[in-house]
Amino acid sequence: MNNNVMGDPIFNMTSFPVLNDFIDQVKALYSMEITISEFSDAVDNLDNFRRKAKSVLADQLRSNVVTPEKKKEISHIEKRLESFKSAIGEIRTFFKDSDKKHIESGLERCKRYFEEIWASIESLKKQENAEIGKYSKAPAQNEIMRIAEDVVAGRLSKSILKEKISNLKKNLKNYYYLCGDIAEGDPGAYYLELHKDEIKKAVKDYVKSLDETEKYFVSGDSSVLKAALKKASLAAEVLLEHQEKITDAKITKSCVKCGAENDYSAKYCSSCNAVMPEIL
Repeated sequence: MNNNVMGDPIFNMTSFPVLNDFIDQVKALYSMEITISEFSDAVDNLDNFRRKAKSVLADQLRSNVVTPEKKKEISHIEKRLESFKSAIGEIRTFFKDSDKKHIESGLERCKRYFEEIWASIESLKKQENAEIGKYSKAPAQNEIMRIAEDVVAGRLSKSILKEKISNLKKNLKNYYYLCGDIAEGDPGAYYLELHKDEIKKAVKDYVKSLDETEKYFVSGDSSVLKAALKKASLAAEVLLEHQEKITDAKITKSCVKCGAENDYSAKYCSSCNAVMPEIL
């Protein structure tokens, strides 16, 4: 290949910034703008991205109940990440014999695997969106509702559901007692101070609803379980909304002199320089 021919398809950009960065490094190597050592670092960076993607996928598997449809897509992603590892290995062969065909072949494979992985990710997103109305936006409640569906259908043991509910109640009770344990000066602390009673009520309602599922484990009546989890889901949504607002809080306060909105921590008005009132 002529090193000066940058119009070759090997250098076509993709929809993925990480891969585009690597393609730029290949270009730089071919035009001798970087050293082989620097290109080796670029290959390492690409491999580190693959490792991170694999780790994120593993975390998702641990924190979510996987439906058969999702399992199929996740399995495909796992296989393609392994193939991606092999493609990077092929690129590394260049460092042994200096033959650029290894780079070109490995890069083409990387492009293909990226496209296939992304297609599976998009499929997973569509499945998640389709399930929003069926389950809950709150992750822990979502998981319990999915497990409950499998338990009622006879695919899982009741003991699994009972243990999950027990653990969730423990976490909720801890959250109740730690409510307010946010560093002073954090915008979320101010939101929490204003809405602490509402948040604690949501936690109490949540735990009470989960307590009602105990009747199912005695009677085996799935309608009792369904009703209790529906009430729990409503409380979970309220709690999740508060948690998101605590995390994303950006509190402002009005100047008593000119009415301009300022950051909650401002000591002086940005508009008229008047002294601002203390919030906390």
